[in-house]
Amino acid sequence: MKLLSFIESGLQQILPDRADFSARGSIKPALPIFKFLRLTLSALFIILAMASAVPPGLAATDGKVSGTFIQLNRANASWPVERWKNLFKNMQNIKIDTVIIQWSAEEPVLYFKDKDLPFNEQYDALERLMEAAQGFDLSIFLGLQNDPAYWNEITGRDKVLRDYFLVRRAKNEHLQASLLNKFGNRANWAGYYIPDEIDDLSWRENKRRDIFKNYLKQTIESIRNKDAKRPIAISAFFRTRTAPSVFTNMLFNLTDNIGLDYLLLQDGAGNNDPPLDVTPMYYRALSAKGQERAPEIWIVLEAFRQTSGQIKEFSAEPARADDFLRQIQVTDGFKRRILFAFPDYVDPDLGPAAQALYKILGGHYCPPEKQE
Repeated sequence: MKLLSFIESGLQQILPDRADFSARGSIKPALPIFKFLRLTLSALFIILAMASAVPPGLAATDGKVSGTFIQLNRANASWPVERWKNLFKNMQNIKIDTVIIQWSAEEPVLYFKDKDLPFNEQYDALERLMEAAQGFDLSIFLGLQNDPAYWNEITGRDKVLRDYFLVRRAKNEHLQASLLNKFGNRANWAGYYIPDEIDDLSWRENKRRDIFKNYLKQTIESIRNKDAKRPIAISAFFRTRTAPSVFTNMLFNLTDNIGLDYLLLQDGAGNNDPPLDVTPMYYRALSAKGQERAPEIWIVLEAFRQTSGQIKEFSAEPARADDFLRQIQVTDGFKRRILFAFPDYVDPDLGPAAQALYKILGGHYCPPEKQE
Protein backbone atom coordinates (compact mmCIF):
# COMPACT_ATOMS: atom_id res chain seq x y z
CA MET A 1 0.00 0.00 0.00
CA LYS A 2 2.88 2.39 0.69
CA LEU A 3 4.13 1.81 -2.83
CA LEU A 4 0.69 2.49 -4.33
CA SER A 5 0.45 5.72 -2.37
CA PHE A 6 3.91 6.69 -3.57
CA ILE A 7 2.95 6.12 -7.22
CA GLU A 8 -0.33 7.98 -6.81
CA SER A 9 1.53 10.93 -5.30
CA GLY A 10 3.96 10.91 -8.20
CA LEU A 11 1.17 10.77 -10.78
CA GLN A 12 -0.59 13.69 -9.12
CA GLN A 13 2.55 15.73 -9.68
CA ILE A 14 2.93 14.55 -13.29
CA LEU A 15 -0.63 14.71 -14.63
CA PRO A 16 -1.32 18.47 -14.45
CA ASP A 17 1.61 19.47 -16.70
CA ARG A 18 2.14 16.44 -18.91
CA ALA A 19 0.57 16.86 -22.35
CA ASP A 20 1.12 13.18 -23.12
CA PHE A 21 -1.37 12.18 -20.45
CA SER A 22 -4.01 14.83 -21.14
CA ALA A 23 -3.97 14.96 -24.95
CA ARG A 24 -6.76 12.41 -25.34
CA GLY A 25 -9.02 13.58 -22.54
CA SER A 26 -9.61 15.76 -19.52
CA ILE A 27 -7.54 15.57 -16.35
CA LYS A 28 -10.59 16.21 -14.20
CA PRO A 29 -11.76 12.61 -13.64
CA ALA A 30 -8.66 11.82 -11.54
CA LEU A 31 -10.45 9.65 -8.99
CA PRO A 32 -11.58 6.98 -11.50
CA ILE A 33 -8.09 6.97 -12.97
CA PHE A 34 -6.51 6.30 -9.60
CA LYS A 35 -9.06 3.58 -8.81
CA PHE A 36 -8.20 1.90 -12.08
CA LEU A 37 -4.50 2.26 -11.34
CA ARG A 38 -4.96 0.73 -7.89
CA LEU A 39 -6.62 -2.34 -9.38
CA THR A 40 -4.05 -2.63 -12.14
CA LEU A 41 -1.07 -2.19 -9.82
CA SER A 42 -2.49 -4.57 -7.24
CA ALA A 43 -2.81 -7.26 -9.90
CA LEU A 44 0.71 -6.54 -11.09
CA PHE A 45 2.21 -6.86 -7.61
CA ILE A 46 0.39 -10.15 -7.06
CA ILE A 47 1.96 -11.45 -10.25
CA LEU A 48 5.36 -10.24 -9.11
CA ALA A 49 4.94 -11.88 -5.74
CA MET A 50 4.10 -15.16 -7.46
CA ALA A 51 7.15 -14.77 -9.70
CA SER A 52 9.40 -14.26 -6.69
CA ALA A 53 8.33 -17.68 -5.44
CA VAL A 54 10.33 -19.27 -8.25
CA PRO A 55 13.30 -21.08 -6.67
CA PRO A 56 16.32 -18.74 -6.53
CA GLY A 57 18.88 -19.51 -9.20
CA LEU A 58 16.33 -20.74 -11.76
CA ALA A 59 15.77 -17.29 -13.29
CA ALA A 60 19.50 -16.60 -13.19
CA THR A 61 20.30 -19.73 -15.16
CA ASP A 62 17.34 -19.42 -17.55
CA GLY A 63 18.07 -15.76 -18.34
CA LYS A 64 21.78 -15.59 -18.90
CA VAL A 65 23.71 -12.39 -18.41
CA SER A 66 25.92 -12.41 -21.47
CA GLY A 67 27.69 -9.06 -21.61
CA THR A 68 29.30 -6.24 -19.66
CA PHE A 69 30.31 -2.64 -19.99
CA ILE A 70 33.93 -1.68 -19.46
CA GLN A 71 34.55 1.95 -18.57
CA LEU A 72 38.07 3.01 -19.43
CA ASN A 73 39.75 5.49 -17.11
CA ARG A 74 43.22 6.56 -16.07
CA ALA A 75 43.35 3.79 -13.46
CA ASN A 76 42.84 0.86 -15.83
CA ALA A 77 44.48 2.55 -18.84
CA SER A 78 47.83 1.17 -17.67
CA TRP A 79 46.66 -2.41 -17.07
CA PRO A 80 49.03 -4.92 -18.70
CA VAL A 81 47.82 -7.53 -21.18
CA GLU A 82 47.95 -10.29 -18.54
CA ARG A 83 45.56 -8.44 -16.25
CA TRP A 84 43.05 -8.04 -19.07
CA LYS A 85 43.46 -11.74 -19.89
CA ASN A 86 42.69 -12.68 -16.30
CA LEU A 87 39.57 -10.51 -16.39
CA PHE A 88 38.39 -12.09 -19.65
CA LYS A 89 39.04 -15.58 -18.28
CA ASN A 90 36.82 -14.84 -15.28
CA MET A 91 34.15 -13.55 -17.66
CA GLN A 92 34.44 -16.57 -19.92
CA ASN A 93 33.86 -18.89 -16.95
CA ILE A 94 30.32 -17.49 -16.57
CA LYS A 95 29.71 -17.25 -20.34
CA ILE A 96 29.99 -13.50 -20.75
CA ASP A 97 30.81 -13.09 -24.43
CA THR A 98 30.08 -9.43 -25.19
CA VAL A 99 32.07 -6.39 -24.06
CA ILE A 100 30.92 -2.81 -24.54
CA ILE A 101 33.73 -0.28 -24.19
CA GLN A 102 31.77 2.75 -22.99
CA TRP A 103 34.11 5.20 -24.70
CA SER A 104 37.40 5.19 -26.58
CA ALA A 105 38.08 8.83 -25.78
CA GLU A 106 37.03 11.37 -23.19
CA GLU A 107 38.63 14.80 -23.35
CA PRO A 108 41.49 15.25 -22.68
CA VAL A 109 42.21 11.48 -22.76
CA LEU A 110 42.49 9.13 -25.73
CA TYR A 111 42.58 5.43 -24.84
CA PHE A 112 44.60 4.37 -27.88
CA LYS A 113 47.58 5.94 -29.60
CA ASP A 114 47.12 8.23 -32.61
CA LYS A 115 49.38 11.24 -33.10
CA ASP A 116 46.90 12.75 -35.59
CA LEU A 117 44.15 13.16 -32.99
CA PRO A 118 44.21 16.28 -30.74
CA PHE A 119 44.36 14.64 -27.29
CA ASN A 120 46.97 15.68 -24.75
CA GLU A 121 46.90 12.35 -22.91
CA GLN A 122 47.13 9.13 -24.90
CA TYR A 123 47.31 5.57 -23.60
CA ASP A 124 47.60 2.28 -25.44
CA ALA A 125 44.81 0.76 -23.35
CA LEU A 126 42.67 -0.41 -26.28
CA GLU A 127 45.67 -1.94 -28.03
CA ARG A 128 46.42 -4.08 -24.97
CA LEU A 129 42.77 -4.87 -24.29
CA MET A 130 42.17 -6.00 -27.88
CA GLU A 131 45.33 -8.09 -27.83
CA ALA A 132 44.29 -9.74 -24.56
CA ALA A 133 40.82 -10.51 -25.97
CA GLN A 134 42.22 -12.72 -28.72
CA GLY A 135 41.37 -16.35 -28.07
CA PHE A 136 38.42 -15.60 -25.76
CA ASP A 137 35.73 -15.50 -28.48
CA LEU A 138 34.55 -12.06 -27.35
CA SER A 139 32.43 -9.62 -29.33
CA ILE A 140 33.62 -6.09 -28.57
CA PHE A 141 31.65 -2.89 -29.12
CA LEU A 142 33.89 0.18 -29.25
CA GLY A 143 32.43 3.35 -27.79
CA LEU A 144 32.97 6.67 -29.51
CA GLN A 145 34.00 9.90 -27.77
CA ASN A 146 32.37 10.79 -24.47
CA ASP A 147 31.82 14.41 -23.50
CA PRO A 148 31.81 14.98 -19.71
CA ALA A 149 29.89 18.24 -20.35
CA TYR A 150 27.10 16.47 -22.27
CA TRP A 151 24.43 16.78 -19.58
CA ASN A 152 25.04 20.49 -19.22
CA GLU A 153 25.30 21.14 -22.95
CA ILE A 154 21.94 19.55 -23.81
CA THR A 155 20.14 22.07 -21.61
CA GLY A 156 21.02 24.86 -24.07
CA ARG A 157 18.57 26.60 -26.37
CA ASP A 158 17.63 25.03 -29.68
CA LYS A 159 20.28 26.73 -31.83
CA VAL A 160 22.99 26.05 -29.23
CA LEU A 161 21.85 22.43 -29.11
CA ARG A 162 22.05 22.04 -32.90
CA ASP A 163 25.54 23.56 -32.99
CA TYR A 164 26.68 21.33 -30.14
CA PHE A 165 25.51 18.19 -31.94
CA LEU A 166 27.26 19.30 -35.14
CA VAL A 167 30.52 19.46 -33.20
CA ARG A 168 29.82 16.10 -31.52
CA ARG A 169 29.23 14.43 -34.87
CA ALA A 170 32.40 15.89 -36.39
CA LYS A 171 34.53 14.70 -33.47
CA ASN A 172 33.11 11.20 -33.66
CA GLU A 173 33.66 11.05 -37.42
CA HIS A 174 37.37 11.73 -36.87
CA LEU A 175 37.52 9.24 -34.02
CA GLN A 176 35.80 6.51 -36.04
CA ALA A 177 38.23 6.99 -38.90
CA SER A 178 41.12 6.54 -36.48
CA LEU A 179 39.55 3.45 -34.89
CA LEU A 180 39.05 1.88 -38.30
CA ASN A 181 42.65 2.58 -39.23
CA LYS A 182 43.90 1.02 -35.99
CA PHE A 183 41.44 -1.84 -35.35
CA GLY A 184 39.39 -2.20 -38.54
CA ASN A 185 40.73 -5.68 -39.34
CA ARG A 186 40.12 -7.08 -35.85
CA ALA A 187 37.59 -9.90 -36.08
CA ASN A 188 36.52 -9.37 -32.45
CA TRP A 189 35.46 -5.75 -33.09
CA ALA A 190 31.73 -6.40 -33.37
CA GLY A 191 30.06 -2.98 -33.24
CA TYR A 192 29.88 0.64 -32.13
CA TYR A 193 28.50 2.27 -29.00
CA ILE A 194 27.33 5.90 -28.94
CA PRO A 195 28.03 7.30 -25.43
CA ASP A 196 25.30 10.00 -25.58
CA GLU A 197 22.70 8.47 -23.27
CA ILE A 198 18.97 9.01 -23.72
CA ASP A 199 17.24 10.12 -20.51
CA ASP A 200 13.54 10.40 -19.75
CA LEU A 201 13.46 14.14 -19.07
CA SER A 202 15.43 16.09 -21.70
CA TRP A 203 13.49 15.21 -24.86
CA ARG A 204 9.83 15.55 -23.95
CA GLU A 205 9.30 18.64 -26.12
CA ASN A 206 8.72 17.72 -29.75
CA LYS A 207 11.10 20.30 -31.22
CA ARG A 208 14.03 19.36 -29.01
CA ARG A 209 13.31 15.66 -29.49
CA ASP A 210 13.46 16.19 -33.26
CA ILE A 211 16.85 17.91 -32.93
CA PHE A 212 18.24 15.01 -30.92
CA LYS A 213 16.69 12.39 -33.21
CA ASN A 214 18.18 14.09 -36.25
CA TYR A 215 21.60 14.10 -34.58
CA LEU A 216 21.37 10.39 -33.77
CA LYS A 217 20.20 9.53 -37.29
CA GLN A 218 22.99 11.55 -38.90
CA THR A 219 25.58 10.06 -36.53
CA ILE A 220 24.45 6.52 -37.40
CA GLU A 221 24.45 7.32 -41.12
CA SER A 222 27.96 8.76 -40.80
CA ILE A 223 29.19 5.62 -39.04
CA ARG A 224 27.64 3.38 -41.69
CA ASN A 225 29.13 5.40 -44.54
CA LYS A 226 32.56 4.23 -43.36
CA ASP A 227 31.57 0.85 -41.90
CA ALA A 228 28.33 -0.61 -43.20
CA LYS A 229 28.40 -3.98 -41.45
CA ARG A 230 29.04 -3.38 -37.75
CA PRO A 231 25.88 -2.78 -35.65
CA ILE A 232 25.35 0.30 -33.47
CA ALA A 233 24.10 0.59 -29.89
CA ILE A 234 23.13 3.36 -27.47
CA SER A 235 21.84 3.46 -23.86
CA ALA A 236 18.75 4.94 -22.24
CA PHE A 237 17.48 5.26 -18.68
CA PHE A 238 14.30 6.25 -16.88
CA ARG A 239 13.27 7.55 -13.47
CA THR A 240 9.99 7.48 -11.54
CA ARG A 241 9.49 11.17 -12.38
CA THR A 242 8.19 9.92 -15.77
CA ALA A 243 5.26 7.53 -16.18
CA PRO A 244 5.95 4.26 -18.04
CA SER A 245 3.73 5.07 -21.02
CA VAL A 246 5.22 8.56 -21.41
CA PHE A 247 8.78 7.22 -21.34
CA THR A 248 7.97 4.36 -23.72
CA ASN A 249 6.31 6.63 -26.30
CA MET A 250 9.18 9.12 -26.16
CA LEU A 251 11.82 6.40 -26.42
CA PHE A 252 10.26 4.68 -29.42
CA ASN A 253 9.67 8.02 -31.10
CA LEU A 254 13.34 8.89 -30.70
CA THR A 255 14.76 5.58 -31.89
CA ASP A 256 12.29 4.69 -34.63
CA ASN A 257 13.69 4.65 -38.18
CA ILE A 258 17.13 6.01 -37.34
CA GLY A 259 19.06 2.84 -38.17
CA LEU A 260 19.85 1.90 -34.57
CA ASP A 261 20.40 -1.80 -33.91
CA TYR A 262 20.48 -2.12 -30.11
CA LEU A 263 18.92 -0.03 -27.36
CA LEU A 264 20.48 -0.73 -23.95
CA LEU A 265 18.04 0.09 -21.15
CA GLN A 266 19.56 0.75 -17.72
CA ASP A 267 17.46 -0.62 -14.85
CA GLY A 268 18.24 2.20 -12.38
CA ALA A 269 18.93 -0.18 -9.49
CA GLY A 270 22.24 1.50 -8.72
CA ASN A 271 20.51 4.40 -6.97
CA ASN A 272 17.12 2.71 -6.45
CA ASP A 273 15.28 4.88 -8.97
CA PRO A 274 12.99 3.35 -9.93
CA PRO A 275 12.64 0.94 -7.00
CA LEU A 276 12.88 -2.70 -8.00
CA ASP A 277 9.18 -3.37 -7.42
CA VAL A 278 8.26 -0.51 -9.79
CA THR A 279 10.72 -1.34 -12.61
CA PRO A 280 8.51 -4.11 -14.10
CA MET A 281 5.86 -1.49 -14.93
CA TYR A 282 8.32 0.09 -17.38
CA TYR A 283 9.34 -3.28 -18.78
CA ARG A 284 5.70 -4.18 -19.38
CA ALA A 285 5.06 -0.87 -21.15
CA LEU A 286 8.04 -1.48 -23.43
CA SER A 287 6.95 -5.05 -24.16
CA ALA A 288 3.40 -3.93 -24.93
CA LYS A 289 4.77 -1.40 -27.41
CA GLY A 290 6.42 -4.18 -29.35
CA GLN A 291 9.66 -6.09 -28.89
CA GLU A 292 9.85 -7.31 -32.50
CA ARG A 293 10.61 -3.90 -33.97
CA ALA A 294 14.09 -2.43 -34.29
CA PRO A 295 16.05 -1.57 -32.26
CA GLU A 296 16.35 -4.70 -30.14
CA ILE A 297 16.21 -3.92 -26.42
CA TRP A 298 18.87 -5.23 -24.05
CA ILE A 299 18.57 -4.68 -20.29
CA VAL A 300 21.53 -3.22 -18.42
CA LEU A 301 21.71 -4.63 -14.90
CA GLU A 302 23.39 -2.15 -12.56
CA ALA A 303 25.46 -4.41 -10.31
CA PHE A 304 26.39 -1.54 -7.98
CA ARG A 305 24.74 0.46 -5.25
CA GLN A 306 25.71 4.11 -5.01
CA THR A 307 27.15 5.09 -1.63
CA SER A 308 27.92 8.76 -2.36
CA GLY A 309 25.51 11.64 -2.38
CA GLN A 310 24.53 13.56 -5.50
CA ILE A 311 27.02 16.38 -4.90
CA LYS A 312 29.96 14.18 -3.90
CA GLU A 313 32.39 12.32 -6.13
CA PHE A 314 30.73 9.10 -7.24
CA SER A 315 31.39 6.00 -5.17
CA ALA A 316 29.60 2.65 -5.08
CA GLU A 317 29.82 -0.94 -3.89
CA PRO A 318 28.56 -4.28 -5.25
CA ALA A 319 24.83 -4.89 -4.88
CA ARG A 320 23.54 -7.30 -2.26
CA ALA A 321 23.26 -10.77 -3.78
CA ASP A 322 19.53 -11.20 -3.12
CA ASP A 323 18.72 -7.81 -4.65
CA PHE A 324 20.85 -8.57 -7.69
CA LEU A 325 19.08 -11.89 -8.17
CA ARG A 326 15.73 -10.09 -8.17
CA GLN A 327 17.04 -7.65 -10.79
CA ILE A 328 17.72 -10.58 -13.08
CA GLN A 329 14.40 -12.28 -12.37
CA VAL A 330 12.24 -9.29 -13.34
CA THR A 331 13.91 -8.95 -16.76
CA ASP A 332 12.35 -12.13 -18.13
CA GLY A 333 11.27 -11.66 -21.73
CA PHE A 334 14.19 -9.54 -22.91
CA LYS A 335 16.74 -11.14 -25.20
CA ARG A 336 19.95 -10.03 -23.53
CA ARG A 337 21.18 -8.74 -20.20
CA ILE A 338 24.32 -6.64 -19.87
CA LEU A 339 26.21 -5.85 -16.65
CA PHE A 340 27.34 -2.50 -15.46
CA ALA A 341 29.96 -3.44 -14.80
CA PHE A 342 31.88 -6.70 -14.37
CA PRO A 343 35.40 -5.26 -13.76
CA ASP A 344 34.19 -2.92 -11.00
CA TYR A 345 31.57 -4.93 -9.10
CA VAL A 346 31.39 -8.59 -10.22
CA ASP A 347 34.96 -9.75 -10.85
CA PRO A 348 35.57 -12.39 -8.13
CA ASP A 349 39.11 -11.08 -7.62
CA LEU A 350 37.58 -7.98 -5.98
CA GLY A 351 36.50 -9.81 -2.83
CA PRO A 352 33.49 -11.50 -1.13
CA ALA A 353 30.77 -9.02 -2.19
CA ALA A 354 31.69 -9.35 -5.87
CA GLN A 355 32.13 -13.11 -5.49
CA ALA A 356 28.51 -13.44 -4.36
CA LEU A 357 27.30 -11.79 -7.59
CA TYR A 358 29.71 -13.88 -9.62
CA LYS A 359 28.26 -17.06 -8.10
CA ILE A 360 24.75 -15.98 -9.09
CA LEU A 361 25.84 -15.58 -12.70
CA GLY A 362 27.58 -18.94 -12.58
CA GLY A 363 24.46 -20.63 -11.23
CA HIS A 364 26.09 -21.54 -7.91
CA TYR A 365 24.46 -19.06 -5.55
CA CYS A 366 22.68 -20.37 -2.45
CA PRO A 367 20.60 -17.68 -0.73
CA PRO A 368 20.88 -17.47 3.05
CA GLU A 369 18.13 -19.22 5.00
CA LYS A 370 15.56 -16.97 6.60
CA GLN A 371 15.81 -16.61 10.34
CA GLU A 372 12.81 -17.83 12.31
